[in-house]
Amino acid sequence: MEADGIHLLKKINDNDLNLYLETIKSSNIMKKMHKTARAVLFASGMLILGASQSFSQGFTENFDDINTLTGSGWVNTNASSPLGSITNWFQGNETVFPAFNGAANAYIGANYNFTSGTGTISGWLISPQRTFRNGDVVTFYTRKTSADDYADRLEVRLSTAGASTNVGTGTTVGDFTTNLLTINPNLVLGGVYPTSWTQFTVTISGLTAPTSGRIAFRYFVTNGGPTGANSDYIGIDNVVYTPYVCPTLSITPNSLPSATAGVAYTQNLSQSGALGTPAFAVSAGSLPSGMTLSTAGVLSGTPTETGTFNFTVTVGDASGCTGSASYSLSVACPANPISFSAFPSICQSGSPVTLNQATPAGGTYSGVNVNAGVFDPSAGSQSITYDYTDGFGCAFNSSQTFTVNANPAAPSIIASGPTTFCEGDSVILTSSYATNNAWSGGETATSITVYDAGFYTVTHTDANNCSSPPSAATTIIVNAVPAAPIITPSGSTTICEGTSITLSSSASSGNMWSTMETTQTITVSGAGTFSVSTTENGCTSETSTAVTTTVAPLPVASFNVSGASPSFTFTSTSTNASGVSWNFGDGSPANPNATATHAYTTNGTFTVTLTATNSCGTDTETEDVVVFGFNLNELSGLENLHIFPNPTNALLNITFEADSPKEMVLKIVDGQGKTIFAENLGTVAQEFSRTLDVNHLASGVYLLSLESADGSKAVQRFVKR
Repeated sequence: MEADGIHLLKKINDNDLNLYLETIKSSNIMKKMHKTARAVLFASGMLILGASQSFSQGFTENFDDINTLTGSGWVNTNASSPLGSITNWFQGNETVFPAFNGAANAYIGANYNFTSGTGTISGWLISPQRTFRNGDVVTFYTRKTSADDYADRLEVRLSTAGASTNVGTGTTVGDFTTNLLTINPNLVLGGVYPTSWTQFTVTISGLTAPTSGRIAFRYFVTNGGPTGANSDYIGIDNVVYTPYVCPTLSITPNSLPSATAGVAYTQNLSQSGALGTPAFAVSAGSLPSGMTLSTAGVLSGTPTETGTFNFTVTVGDASGCTGSASYSLSVACPANPISFSAFPSICQSGSPVTLNQATPAGGTYSGVNVNAGVFDPSAGSQSITYDYTDGFGCAFNSSQTFTVNANPAAPSIIASGPTTFCEGDSVILTSSYATNNAWSGGETATSITVYDAGFYTVTHTDANNCSSPPSAATTIIVNAVPAAPIITPSGSTTICEGTSITLSSSASSGNMWSTMETTQTITVSGAGTFSVSTTENGCTSETSTAVTTTVAPLPVASFNVSGASPSFTFTSTSTNASGVSWNFGDGSPANPNATATHAYTTNGTFTVTLTATNSCGTDTETEDVVVFGFNLNELSGLENLHIFPNPTNALLNITFEADSPKEMVLKIVDGQGKTIFAENLGTVAQEFSRTLDVNHLASGVYLLSLESADGSKAVQRFVKR
């Protein structure tokens, strides 16, 4: 059958292939031309047959003839969306690439035609049903075409749903929810999916018990198909399923050490041969009461019975394999459990003592002057015996001697300093005994810190728990600390520049100011923060509430002048001023605005005065302004007179237009009306422009005058900076 398939393939010559390619191209079925060629090769190789293994737990499948797969329990299904022109896995095409082993076409293949156009490829090759266990191994070979032009992806999935072949549709996976392996999960190019036969191995793990199911190979490519960006041609060969074979599971140690009743016992059991995490359990017999065997093989607990106990331990592994071992555990009686804690100190003046120093409880005490579990110390030191029988029937006894001791002498008290001090101070009182003190205030340390007035005593208890008489009392006297003084200012704590105020302390004596002055009052003329304390009977008060003074500055008057004669704008640039007032020098009313515009009505020089005020005083600033232009003939026939820039630092540009020829003179006049520059312009007709260098002029206000031969003038003001 195989020879017939090869013969049929050879019958397809180059002309047939070219004709098929042209047919596909003309019908616009596919846009990926090299994919189309491989589709033809696939069609020509569909009749090549292979061989498969018989149905058994383990199997090897070389896909010599994929027509035999169904009889071996394999299932081949295409759940792509949408379905393409090839509906299932096909016999390998040796023209694309030969098989890994066997005949050249003895492998199974899949390609982009599992879907049509651009779609999601989900082609499933499902193994026969098997009972899987942890440790089972699946190996297989796979490859794709050597030209890695389109990304391919292959998944190996496990279903634990018995004979189910539910694979869902498109991107869903049905019952095959466990992904054992993904080749090229991110669908990238560049050799991630091998282009030569490469073996992959999958070991099954994570099953809680041997489970019936199937393994599936899923050709899963998104954005695949003839016009998709992904999917090409892959092959699978030599699939081998090797079931896990249970090894011999051995448990150690071979024997167990003896246990003691009532004593905690721990013994770790180990094993060899198990797959994964082993689980131990007692499968026959029984453990002593109070003991357990954990699944990790730890035999532990505290036995509550004695004797010899026989039991069997079985260990199981992750694949359900088991091994057993028989054990015999002896539990003996415990050692003498009686423990005597130290008897308390018994003093000559002590009372009878209840005996409870021996453990475990439940026994009996005996000895001289012992009656109903009570010892009378009046007879002196005595030996006391305790008898006890435990819950296992074992009898034990132990003896200890009581000792009677004398009382210690009374302690003395040593003070670290004066016993009269100020409130808030302290003194340390120290007992003459270094340990076991009991102060009248309840303290037990060797030394105590005393803050309060009163009488203080201390007693001492020695190592035998015998107490001394109290010490002689120490008297502590505590003087009160005076209240913090109150500072009273003589006026506002905001002080005008050049003035001062007086700060007075409410304490008539003992003052100490933050300025280190000791008087009741101090004089303050600047900004600062001031406080005071007082001392009375050697005790200093808290510092008073601080008083903070600030200094208010005097006002400073200044202003700017803008505009041109006869109307000027005056703008205050004063500092520290709460108000201003303008006097324009011409008898007009004062103006209280920060910016004021004033128009003069006559020629002349006027002194403008700005008065700036605040709560601490006043300041004035003056500046003269020169007014020209009244009672002057207007220069007729002159238009568009401009001077710029204004103000200027160096150059002054002059432009105007004359509607008829005029004899003209250009003059510059200073603030006192003196002509400081004159130029005969001659006859001026139509447009005129001139640039003057005024850099040599002092800073101030000047007038530029254009005068005609008939005596008329045109005047403009400019400022030289």
